[in-house]
Amino acid sequence: VAKKIKEYITQKGIKQGAIARTVGMTDQKLSGILTGRYQLKVDDFFAICEAIGVEPERFNPKNEG
Repeated sequence: VAKKIKEYITQKGIKQGAIARTVGMTDQKLSGILTGRYQLKVDDFFAICEAIGVEPERFNPKNEG
């Protein structure tokens, strides 16, 4: 899921720093989540989705294809 979020924000040109500030985490923590160094917690997932204006269902693994 974190990989799909990273791909989305890269495609849309959204800055990770802006997302991190919006959700109240450091740039390093967000980067770690998006690269798989840190586990993506449910609360962080929903906060990130809200910050980028996307419904969480968009990143559902069942929506592949």
